[in-house]
Amino acid sequence: MTERDALYAAVCEHPDDDTPRLVFADWLDEHNEGARAEFIRVQIEAERLPAGKKRAAKEARATELLAAHENEWAEPIKRFVEKPLYGPAYVFRRGFVETVAVRPIKFLEDIDDLFELAPLRGLHFFDSGSIDWIAGCERMLRIRELNLSGCVLSASGSDVPQVLRSKYLANLVSLNASGFDDNGHLDSRGLAAIANSKHFQKLERLDVGNNWMFGDTPARTATVTRKVLWRLGANMPALRELCLTAMELKCDEVSGLVGQPWGSCLRKLDLSSNELGEAGCRALCVSKRLANLEELDLRDNIIELPTATKRELKARFGKRVLL
Repeated sequence: MTERDALYAAVCEHPDDDTPRLVFADWLDEHNEGARAEFIRVQIEAERLPAGKKRAAKEARATELLAAHENEWAEPIKRFVEKPLYGPAYVFRRGFVETVAVRPIKFLEDIDDLFELAPLRGLHFFDSGSIDWIAGCERMLRIRELNLSGCVLSASGSDVPQVLRSKYLANLVSLNASGFDDNGHLDSRGLAAIANSKHFQKLERLDVGNNWMFGDTPARTATVTRKVLWRLGANMPALRELCLTAMELKCDEVSGLVGQPWGSCLRKLDLSSNELGEAGCRALCVSKRLANLEELDLRDNIIELPTATKRELKARFGKRVLL
C-alpha cells in the first residue's frame, strides 16, 4: 500500500473525523495536487461556519473547484452508482463523496468496495428491489443519512417494519421514508415501526411525506394510524425537523399532533399540501408545544382559510409561517 493509499484509507475508515481529511489534504499539497487539497479544506471550512456571507463564499469556491475537477475526483465510485429519477448520483461533503444513490441489490453486491472507496455517511436507495437485508447489516451503523424514497415501503411482500426497527439504524440523523410516484408507499405498519423503534435516539430529521394515509382509509384503520402519528416523535429526543407533506392530513390529525409533548423539540414542521382547515390552524395557534418552531409550512393546503385565521397564524408565528 502506498502512502497515498494509506492516507485515503484512513479517511474512509473514519468518516466522521476531519483530521484524516486534512492530513490527506496536506499530502496532496506536497504532491502537486493543490486544487484537490483546497477543495477538501474549503468544504470543511464551509461546513463549520454558520449561514451567512462567509459560508456562501466558501461554498461558491468549492462549487467552482468541483466544476473543474468533478469527473476526476468522482471517478472511483462512478461505476457503482446510478442517477435516480430525482436527485444526484453522488454528493461531495467535506471534500469527498459522502452520499451515493444506488439500487439496493447493487449496493449489497458492492458494499465492501464502496466503503473502501469513499467515507460513506449517506445512502439513497431507490427502485423496487428488496431492502429487507438492511435489518441485519451491521455496516449500516456507519450511515448518518438514509433516503428510502423510491423504494417499496409498504409491508406487502417485504418486511419493511423490521427494517425500520433495525438496531443498525441507530446512528441515523436523517431518515427519508417519503412516498414517491406510485411505488409502495409507507403504510400504518411502517409508520408504527418508526414510532415504536428505540433506535432513533440521534435522529434529527424525519420525512414521511407523500404517504397517503388518511384519504379513503377505513375509519378503524384511520383511528389507529392517527394515534401512531401522534406518538411519532416520542422516542426521538433529538428530532428537530418533521415533514408530513401530502399525507391527506385533516384537522383531527393535526389538532392531536400539535398537543404532543415531543412537539416542543421541533424547529421545522412541514404540513404543506394536506387538507388542513380552520380548526386545525387554530389548534396550531394555541398550541403551547410549538414555541420553538423556526418554520411552519402550511402552503398548498386544499382548503382556503378565512382571512381571520391567516391573521391568527401570522400573529402567532410571524414570518416563521409559510402560507
